[in-house]
Amino acid sequence: MEKLIRSGLEHPAELESLYRADKAAFLEAFRAIYPEIEHHIVAQVWHERLKNELPQVNSAEVNSTEVGGAKAGGAEASGAKASGTAVSHTLAKAAEKSPSRTASYFENLSWGTRKDWMFIAIAALIAGFIANIPNLFGLEGDEFYPRNLGFVVFPFLTAYMAWKYAMPAQKGWILGGATLVALAYINLLPSVDTSDSIPLACMHLPLLLWSGFGYAYAHEQPGDASRRLNFLRFNGELVVMGVLLLITGMIFFAITVALFEMVGIQIYLYLGDHFLLWILPSIPLLAVWLVLANPKLVSLVSPVIARVFTPASLIMLAFYFVAILMNASALYQDRDFLLIFNTVLIGVLALIMFSLSELANRDSGKIRFSVTVLFLLSVVTLLINAIALSAIVYRVVEWGITPNRIAVLGANVLFLIHLMRITVSLYQSMTGRSHISAVETRIATYLPVYIIWLVVVVFLFPIVFGFG
Repeated sequence: MEKLIRSGLEHPAELESLYRADKAAFLEAFRAIYPEIEHHIVAQVWHERLKNELPQVNSAEVNSTEVGGAKAGGAEASGAKASGTAVSHTLAKAAEKSPSRTASYFENLSWGTRKDWMFIAIAALIAGFIANIPNLFGLEGDEFYPRNLGFVVFPFLTAYMAWKYAMPAQKGWILGGATLVALAYINLLPSVDTSDSIPLACMHLPLLLWSGFGYAYAHEQPGDASRRLNFLRFNGELVVMGVLLLITGMIFFAITVALFEMVGIQIYLYLGDHFLLWILPSIPLLAVWLVLANPKLVSLVSPVIARVFTPASLIMLAFYFVAILMNASALYQDRDFLLIFNTVLIGVLALIMFSLSELANRDSGKIRFSVTVLFLLSVVTLLINAIALSAIVYRVVEWGITPNRIAVLGANVLFLIHLMRITVSLYQSMTGRSHISAVETRIATYLPVYIIWLVVVVFLFPIVFGFG
């Protein structure tokens, strides 16, 4: 059904026929894929229409009430194809037919289908098994987890996304083959205690696996900027949902331990070593499942957080810039400064992206102040980044080239270029020379550059630096 809805966006009459043929399946499928098609005007029309539809539809009711009107539905669909006025007529008729259906179906939790449950359950069990391999087979956890932690999570997220979005078998095999190559490669690297390049490869590999997850999300149009941007927003929603699930699980775990301790049973000795390793890998899977099934559940949280923390971040970084100017020499001796600041750069990019998502829903005349704040945040961040970049260049010149310094320097340069491009677009939008959507395009089109850098660090650094 999801694939039929996507193809029907260019043929509205087909969507009407699909809807009348199986209303329950249509509602569920549309709810799942709306985040990735919301930019399409036809999808927006259906979004507004379905706000007034019954959230949970009984199949028997659908059959009894809709079969009799199937012929009329076909006639209306043909009329919609001939004239845009028929669409308005159809919407009005639906509202008249169901005046009491005022609750939006997006406001009602969906628990997916039985196939979803089975897929998530099996994937969670396999992921838990992989996480427990050191305990089950007596392996060293310090050697196993740094190399394989990403494989506990991302292959299963990717598989679920590929299955949910009906990825063609050929693309699926290629993606699966690439994952197996990465798995074999990282575990065949030698164990060198003094190596810097191998730990770097292990640190960057989960991010490379995450890019495979992104490809599964946008496999139909991987080059489309809006699909890439939707995937980034989707990840923000995943983080929110995952944190909520994790906090809830921690509270439940603490209460469980306290209750059993009251009767003299130290249950945490078992739960900490075994049970949690089966449960924790399931949290990302549950988060993906819930966000896909309920796309509006947390979609407003990330933009709201961005709107609150963007001005706060601007003020904090402005004061920090002044502090740097007063004591800049200390930064040239601190090896962790640029690494920490790279994290700040990622946070700034995330704030800009989610702020843009919130601005897109507001009138153009009311966003100038917010765009100005984003522009100033970008400028202050660029100024601090220039000082940070000079610090790492100084360390490279003074103490020589190492894998860590080159990795941090390379990532910082990429962030710097990306942020400069975004700053230019923000300035153009602030002065009315371009639309705010141009900033989003600048964010999305740069993502392949990061993926190329990840490939370099993971696959080339250990070889170039002789596993040192």
